[in-house]
Amino acid sequence: MKGRQYMKNQKIIQKITNYIDTILKYINYITYNGLFILGRFVWISAD
Repeated sequence: MKGRQYMKNQKIIQKITNYIDTILKYINYITYNGLFILGRFVWISAD
């Protein structure tokens, strides 16, 4: 019974970890592309 509860908790923790990982990847992607676009925009404006 205790083992089953532990497995359930592990599954929940795994889901949360995957969710956080996905969000972090998404934030990194947006930040990287945002900086790239901003950099190009500034570079074009300076020209």
